[in-house]
Amino acid sequence: MAAPVTEPLVDAKDEARQAEVRTDIASALLKIHEDRMFFVKWMVGVGIGIVTLLLAAAGLVIAVLT
Repeated sequence: MAAPVTEPLVDAKDEARQAEVRTDIASALLKIHEDRMFFVKWMVGVGIGIVTLLLAAAGLVIAVLT
């Protein structure tokens, strides 16, 4: 016969489930943050590349006109 389930055992299982859910949520939030940071870094790199190309084009135009 199975032993009766005690209230502390049920509470411990509930706390374990809640901790697992909190861990899953924290992992998901960290993943979102990492994805956002990757996107921001990528966009900054693209912006720097565009500015560099514009400066190079302006320098070329100035060199040709002088």
